[in-house]
Amino acid sequence: MTTFLKPFTEELEKLSNVGMRWVRGGVTVCSRVFACICSCDSVARCVLQNILQFNGLYGCSWCENPGESIEKGRGHCRVYPEEAQQPDLRTHEQLKKNGRLAFRVTRQLVHLWFDSNNHNEPWYLGKHIPVIDSRLKRVMPPQEVTRVPRSITQRAFWKGSEWHWWLPLYSPVVLRGLLPQRYFKHLLVLVQGFYLLTKSSISSADLDKAAHCLSQFTQKFQLLYGKKHMTYNVHQLTHLVQAVIDWGPLPCYSSYIFEGFNMVLLSLFHGTQAVPHQIANSFLMYKELSIICSTGEATEDPLTDNIFSFMNDQLQGYTPLKKAKKMEQNITFLGASYSKPLTIEEKYLVEELHQRNDVENDG
Repeated sequence: MTTFLKPFTEELEKLSNVGMRWVRGGVTVCSRVFACICSCDSVARCVLQNILQFNGLYGCSWCENPGESIEKGRGHCRVYPEEAQQPDLRTHEQLKKNGRLAFRVTRQLVHLWFDSNNHNEPWYLGKHIPVIDSRLKRVMPPQEVTRVPRSITQRAFWKGSEWHWWLPLYSPVVLRGLLPQRYFKHLLVLVQGFYLLTKSSISSADLDKAAHCLSQFTQKFQLLYGKKHMTYNVHQLTHLVQAVIDWGPLPCYSSYIFEGFNMVLLSLFHGTQAVPHQIANSFLMYKELSIICSTGEATEDPLTDNIFSFMNDQLQGYTPLKKAKKMEQNITFLGASYSKPLTIEEKYLVEELHQRNDVENDG
């Protein structure tokens, strides 16, 4: 966090105090830059705000709810049970939100439903996993969904986008008739509240309805799942509507785009020495390579020459190049080839592709 934020905050401090000068219509204008919101998770947020973490006394970033420490398993955990009188809001730096709260609550619910430790609970769904997986495979998601649903047994490896769509798209469909009715209706209340807060345009009526849904969800959560499961994530739902009032719909500041880039960052360095410099150098190299690929030739920039030299050195004797096979339309396949029988679906798609090409050629 320090690696990325330190240079950013130093530059932002200069831009907010001194600003930058530019010319508009012959007039010099001084513009200042301010960051109005910071998207971060619950662990990083308490560090930025210099307060206790969510599992400590008064650990909520938005209100002065002290929470309550209770026994859970062999240890203790801090819960945030619903109170008749709502605690006061914090007066400094309210509601810096990342839009992922609903999904963290979703993860908690999924854990409750499928954790074998809860096999005696009325909400336990572990015995229905084959049925749920079968329903997941039959769901035809819209084009906006970039990942097809994977088995619920693979949930530990689900990506952010998979959790993103589980709540509003998949859960109401695949859990219907399996989750006991009162628990299923309780889930739909969360789905409705989440949907209202993620619309591109949100009216005052939507905000009121969402606030009512989330309030009902948190109140009934304790009755249905017990006080020991009233975690910080569930408590934060009570502050979600105010975040939308302050900053707009949740997708506008969701951190999923940054989370999805973490794998790219991991691929930009090797080893543990000078990691920030490795990331910066690799990133600049990839950016330069994209320019080279688009132009098809090297520029006069010395950096470009170095990149060409570096890539040539790296690819000399590289095993995939020894068995490369050049196809038509400037396509080259790298590595050793092997035969693989097509599935029925693949054969169907290939035939359909050939038919489309024939139609286009005839046209």
